[in-house]
Amino acid sequence: MKQIYLFDSDGTLYDAEDAKRQFDLFFRTFADHRLGIAPGDFQETRKRLIKKYGILDSSAHCFSREYGLPIAEIYAETYDRIDLASCGVRSDHRLRKHLLSLRATRHVWTNAPRVYVRRVVNALGLAGVFEQCFCLEDTEPYAKPQREAYDAIQRKLPGDAEITLIDDRCKNLETAHALGWRTVLAGSSTEQLPTYVHRRITHLTEMT
Repeated sequence: MKQIYLFDSDGTLYDAEDAKRQFDLFFRTFADHRLGIAPGDFQETRKRLIKKYGILDSSAHCFSREYGLPIAEIYAETYDRIDLASCGVRSDHRLRKHLLSLRATRHVWTNAPRVYVRRVVNALGLAGVFEQCFCLEDTEPYAKPQREAYDAIQRKLPGDAEITLIDDRCKNLETAHALGWRTVLAGSSTEQLPTYVHRRITHLTEMT
């Protein structure tokens, strides 16, 4: 059976904490200047919209839907401004060699926009490692962990393939498991694994 590995990006391919901090700073500034949302009210507004739209990993998508803003406008003021070099995102030759050794077909699937994901992949020195980068543009108006997003991705893949999702968020893996996919939790958490997670890894070089 054909094996397909879907790798999440932020928090899975690379440590995204610094990039998330930059994103939050830029997003707060954008929300203040463009929407009149004071920085002190931003977090509560974001929580409310995430709850309303059910899109945990894409607050930009939630704001776009709530305020009728072009998503490209939000991306230009947030993702496009992130300085990956200052976030410590650099070529990882060891990771590249290992991923190329895997016999499975490799794709990226993330809730981030395609332009940003390609920047990350290139900064990591992983250009040519993945056949495709599936992003928000491929699943709109849905995103992980919404079931409709998984259905959209599954339609793009061979019907007879065994799909494995490698992600740092358990919620995203829960939906994948419900669809019959294999699930791998990436990260250093030592908490007990939920029953819907098949395996835990601390680094992607542990994938076989």
